[in-house]
Amino acid sequence: MKAIVFAAVFCLFASTVMGMQYPQTYAKLQRIAGTKFGKSILETIQVELQTKEDPRPTILTLIQELIDETNQAQAAHDARIERERQACTTEQEHLAGEIERLDAAIKADTITLGQKETALEEGEANRDAKEQEISGYEAEITRLDNQRASEQAEYEKRDAKYAKLLEVLRKVRQYIQTRLDTRYETGAFLQKKATTEIYNSLAEIKETVSSASFAIQSPGYARMISFIASKAQQALSETPGEADAYSEKRFGDILSVIDDLIAKFEGERKDNSDLNDSNIALYNKNRGIVENDLSDARGDLSVINQNIEALRVAISSLNGRLASNKADLESSKTQLENSKERCENQENEYATLSQQRTDELALLREVKQIVQEELSGLRETTEEAIKNSDITV
Repeated sequence: MKAIVFAAVFCLFASTVMGMQYPQTYAKLQRIAGTKFGKSILETIQVELQTKEDPRPTILTLIQELIDETNQAQAAHDARIERERQACTTEQEHLAGEIERLDAAIKADTITLGQKETALEEGEANRDAKEQEISGYEAEITRLDNQRASEQAEYEKRDAKYAKLLEVLRKVRQYIQTRLDTRYETGAFLQKKATTEIYNSLAEIKETVSSASFAIQSPGYARMISFIASKAQQALSETPGEADAYSEKRFGDILSVIDDLIAKFEGERKDNSDLNDSNIALYNKNRGIVENDLSDARGDLSVINQNIEALRVAISSLNGRLASNKADLESSKTQLENSKERCENQENEYATLSQQRTDELALLREVKQIVQEELSGLRETTEEAIKNSDITV
């Protein structure tokens, strides 16, 4: 509505020769055109401009309605802020009282708790020595557990190494045996099989043993297995008929070396397993002794604790109440801070909107004055004049 009023006034003035006759008034309208009222709703009032000789009375009526509407909005906001201020005062007074009450209760319970804990310390004197004894047993069990875990990790590391070595060697042996079994097949068939099933697998084995992880697990064996795989690849690349007897002997020598290595690693793997079994038996024995001593010490501690159980219950109850009151205190403090922040935001919003309305009223009155006094000679505005004005619709 405010945009419509201003557009009407501006277009009334700008679309006639009076814009040239009253440059100061035109300058005012140009300045006002930069406000939020805008200047692009000429079509809305075009009918009035074309059908009435003097549309100023209608525009003045609209301006006055806007002034009244703005004043009413400010009055309503004034009433609302007063209610909000009263609500803020009531809420903050209540929260401040709750904070004071909780703070006093916490101080009283803290004093009582100190007295109870002092009494409890007297009953705990005999318990301390037993707890130290228990701590010693627990530390010994932890040491035994850590030692067993270390031994198990070392066993698994070695077993994994042997398993990997054996897996790789058995694959190489399998591929070489396949070569021997197919040495009398046609060249084309052998070449296809070597490429698709055997040769590429040997390349994969070489890649595996050349990795850093394999080298760490099996130092000294990676290069040897890679060498064996390379020799197997070389032999597989030969076609039947090329020194078959020599190739077969060379394959047999490689298989012999692989069989010796497999036997060696299987033996070492069994020795590693036997050592692990022995370590497990010793661990179970030593841990059982310490566990029995620990059980006896805990039984003694249970008897001692029966004498101080009543104090423990009292202290537990006090601690529970303190925790609840402290939580409520923090919650009340947070609510009070939030209330202050919310009320401050309400005041800021009120001040901002009030200033906006003040500015709007001043602008509306300035437009009203222009319509009443400075455009008194204006009588009509045609559609053609509107189209030729410098106002973009």
